[in-house]
Amino acid sequence: MRKKFSELREKLYREHPELLEGREERIQALIDHSKRHQRTLAEVRKARALTQVEVARAMQLDQPQVSKLEKRTDAYLSTLENYVQALGGELKLLAVFEGETFELTLSDLAGDTEAAPEREPELALAG
Repeated sequence: MRKKFSELREKLYREHPELLEGREERIQALIDHSKRHQRTLAEVRKARALTQVEVARAMQLDQPQVSKLEKRTDAYLSTLENYVQALGGELKLLAVFEGETFELTLSDLAGDTEAAPEREPELALAG
């Protein structure tokens, strides 16, 4: 029988109220930690001592497209992966829950193993 997560969570907290002790403080500590370690794409690029022109060349894009990407608030994961690879790194995606962290891969998110049709690099930028 399937149960909603909210029902399971409520049951867990009823049976183990000690889990609620300090919960808000732990959540705030995670948020604070995350904020201290957040960096913009441009900050990471500059820390790697690279110019937008160099990143554009590695991504096979024009410099204005890299500038636009660095200013976006939303982008495809594949575009971010290409950007990070152009910086010489590897993109890792984490799903963080209280007490558990899972590393996700882009192929996990694709769902199936069939190759998606190739896109032109400039079309890979999200809106």
